[in-house]
Amino acid sequence: MGWEMINEFAIPQGSRLYFGKNARKKREIENRCVALFYENGFEEIATPFFSYHQTLKEQKEIITFSDVSNNRVSLRADSAQDVVRLITKRLGRSVEHTKWFYVQPVFKYPTTEKHQIGAEWIDNDKIADAANLCANMLADFENVFAVQLGNIKIPQLIADETGIPMRHFTTHNIEAISSYKIDWLDRLLEITDADEIPGILEQVSPAVKQELEKLYNAAKAVRTGRIIVTPVHHTDLEYYDELFFRCIHKNRLIAMGGSYFVDGARASGFAIYTDELISE
Repeated sequence: MGWEMINEFAIPQGSRLYFGKNARKKREIENRCVALFYENGFEEIATPFFSYHQTLKEQKEIITFSDVSNNRVSLRADSAQDVVRLITKRLGRSVEHTKWFYVQPVFKYPTTEKHQIGAEWIDNDKIADAANLCANMLADFENVFAVQLGNIKIPQLIADETGIPMRHFTTHNIEAISSYKIDWLDRLLEITDADEIPGILEQVSPAVKQELEKLYNAAKAVRTGRIIVTPVHHTDLEYYDELFFRCIHKNRLIAMGGSYFVDGARASGFAIYTDELISE
């Protein structure tokens, strides 16, 4: 196989180049978010570009190679898990702070580069805290956006209780789920307003009821943005295991956050997708 001729000014597909107006907008977004992080008691962390512990649902998306001892090394494909591991495991007792933010890119195979502004809050599973801070930051850059709230445990419980294959929830196959003709589930599929949740609580199992109540309480605690609840929605980020939220503007995902468990530590956090804000 021969080598293709590459122009001297070409950059790999998926990588990023910022200059002029876009570079300025990127820096303005980052500076404003950093100021808000400090105002809310967060400290900054910059994690290594290289990691021994990267995990993704799709392992083939991780860019890997070997270190000098032939150990598997990855380019940073996700920041959240590394932040929590480094704070709780490597820094340990030398650091008591639990609120951390970062401004850094992640990389996925083959040459995709995504810039993020994110935060991780260790020992805090109150997802409304993360959603409110994230939405407050976005309000400076986007006039109109929706905050979608879900609870990943709800579709998992429904799948276990009804026998509906989990793949229908992970692929959002509403037609397949509706084909089972379960009245209370059909009602759940239609719910978008948190105030509709109390009216269905007595029709579901105690386990599903408990998780619906968590979703309802979280939605009521989010103070900004247009709130949409999607009780049966399943997110594709593997480490979110309870409540999660997505911020959407013009059908574009501009931020995402949730609650998760990493190496014995419960945490919540979010990431703002800087490139999506710049492209507006």
